[in-house]
Amino acid sequence: ILAAYMAKRLGADTVVLTGIDASEYCRFGIAKELGADVIVNVQREKLLDRVTELTQGRGADVVIETSGAPPAISGCPELLKKGGRIIGMGIPADALTPFMWKDAVLKSLEIYFSMSTSYTAWDKALSLLKHDGEKLSRLITWTGALEDWEPVFNSLVAEKNVKAVFEF
Repeated sequence: ILAAYMAKRLGADTVVLTGIDASEYCRFGIAKELGADVIVNVQREKLLDRVTELTQGRGADVVIETSGAPPAISGCPELLKKGGRIIGMGIPADALTPFMWKDAVLKSLEIYFSMSTSYTAWDKALSLLKHDGEKLSRLITWTGALEDWEPVFNSLVAEKNVKAVFEF
């Protein structure tokens, strides 16, 4: 959701956010509030069909993959236009994940990975919080004691919460 927010904030025309049935409970509404223009439940709709429709067959400019789900990772190239860009942030559970390398090469895709930040990123993050802190606070759907970590963790995995903050 935060990646979709940032894409919109940085000028993306149409931001498409994907999720699964479990995402509808908590994540989809917040994503809409934070700037997602289109939400696709990939368990109910084919993402490629929707992207093809939205781009008049051209393909997306950028795909930001945050889930780490192998089907999402391997499907990135088919969603993109020639010369499109993949930004990989999601970490898959397995060491090896299938990827449509040939399609990526034939489309001359740019692939970037993001795992950490620099000191300058903190300045940008603090600036966002200064200007959009109230809006971004919608991402925090649970606040409580550290002793409750296990049920909270399970609720995050089940997508019943978006982000949790532990109080000390």
